Amino acid sequence: MVVKAANIPLAKQILTDLLQAAKIQSMREIYNRVRPGPDGRIRTVLSPVATITGRFASKGTFLEHSTNLQNIPKKTAKLNPLFDIRTVMVPDPGTVLMEADLSQAEARATAAFSGDVKTLDLFESGADIHKVTAGMIFDVKPEAVSSTQRHLGKMARHALNYGMGWKRFLEAVNSDADLTGVAINASTARGIVESYHRANGPLLRWWRSIEDAVRKQGYLENPFGRKLVFIEKRDVNSAIAFLPQSTIADHLNGRLRVIYDELDPDPFMLLHQIHDAVLGQVSIRQWRSVARRLRTLMEAPIQINSTSLLVPADVSVSSHSWGEMKEV
Repeated sequence: MVVKAANIPLAKQILTDLLQAAKIQSMREIYNRVRPGPDGRIRTVLSPVATITGRFASKGTFLEHSTNLQNIPKKTAKLNPLFDIRTVMVPDPGTVLMEADLSQAEARATAAFSGDVKTLDLFESGADIHKVTAGMIFDVKPEAVSSTQRHLGKMARHALNYGMGWKRFLEAVNSDADLTGVAINASTARGIVESYHRANGPLLRWWRSIEDAVRKQGYLENPFGRKLVFIEKRDVNSAIAFLPQSTIADHLNGRLRVIYDELDPDPFMLLHQIHDAVLGQVSIRQWRSVARRLRTLMEAPIQINSTSLLVPADVSVSSHSWGEMKEV
């Protein structure tokens, strides 16, 4: 079937339906994967050696009923409540689920590595970083930024720090257009990437220093001593991403050990690690005091060059399910 370019509403409807069908199929597959074992529990296996950054990889194993629990989608839940797979994961009776999430951790680490004092100050001030980013991209005051512009500013902040080109940025924005209602063309994507680069001189200089380090010494080393050795040529983007990603991964893994030693299993039973967050459950009677202590344990400074970076932790709880967490 050929759709003429002049029939734009029909083309949009067909594309929306195709995206919806693909998401439905993906959700069906995930629901099948997360079926609980005979005891009613869903399990995963976390591997600390499956990535170059030190991030835990979640997967299933033939030894027992288990699956990947780090790829449970959150964005798709906004499209349809049936897609909110996290709502099937509930706490034990008498407990609440509690999650502590490092706030915008990699973006903060990237600013520290690049020596971007202005962006670090913005994070510290509590300003809406995505509105500020959109303001720089679209040359408007932050208070005049529209919701669409803010969404694109957020996408730019998360996607363009590691050298992503305009074509991949275009795909990243448009792949969620059925959820966000925001779609862009190639010209807009190029303009956003170029504007983001112009507004982030320290970032571009840091990229060049990464390339120089890889070329001259053949490895990168993060503040925790983790090295990535370049035996052969690697994608430059993966080299740029290594330092922030591995630094936050090693920081969180260290925090996991502290939390385990001090709080697990009573009063806080660790259940899962999800990239920049930890999930556990705690007695309903104790959740307020545990939330305060958990936040304190997560918020330890990271020394990045001359910057002592403190990444704040957002703590959320729910007595209903993992899909209905509320920040406290």
